[in-house]
Amino acid sequence: MLAMKCISARWDTYDREDVIFLLRFLKLKSTKEVFKIIESYYPKKLIPPKTQFFIEEIFDKNLRK
Repeated sequence: MLAMKCISARWDTYDREDVIFLLRFLKLKSTKEVFKIIESYYPKKLIPPKTQFFIEEIFDKNLRK
């Protein structure tokens, strides 16, 4: 579910809130951990650049202390 939500990264849905919930639930602490999960389901070449920006923004604004 996390990989799918990150790949879609739709700003006009609940994807952002869902990803934040899943990151906290899974206790993920870095973008590197998230991309390891995503890359286990999607080939790297199919991961759009918006996914990286999406995840980095979530960590910067919601999960970094």
